[in-house]
Amino acid sequence: MFFCKPVPVSIPRALRKGASEGFAVAEELEWGKEGYEQVVARLASEPVDWCLAADCCYIDQEGASPSTPHFVRTCALLCGPTTRCLVCFELRSSEVQRVFVEEASKAFNKVERLPPHSLPKPCQVEHILLYELSGSKLKT
Repeated sequence: MFFCKPVPVSIPRALRKGASEGFAVAEELEWGKEGYEQVVARLASEPVDWCLAADCCYIDQEGASPSTPHFVRTCALLCGPTTRCLVCFELRSSEVQRVFVEEASKAFNKVERLPPHSLPKPCQVEHILLYELSGSKLKT
């Protein structure tokens, strides 16, 4: 998962849908590492509209998904009441999906898998999972 320094975003006027300007922030995070929550708190000190994560959930050699709880906690701490968090990962193990959904359900009010048919045609891949999380239970 990455967040970084403010970067201007150039969006064609026709696609802005009312937005006049914006920026993205990205910074490398290592969730679970000592002190990571302080970095997350600094990043979330201003409202976050979107939190995007791809391929951040994995399975280790023992068949467990040890970093997933820390990853979900990181997402929840970044998200405010109106933040939309999109998490995408390849289904390599049903255990990763189970742990992700279990942990996300504890940390968010809404955990929804977006069905492939609702996505643009090039993104309609059955083994790629896309979840929308919102309503962090860890922030007020």
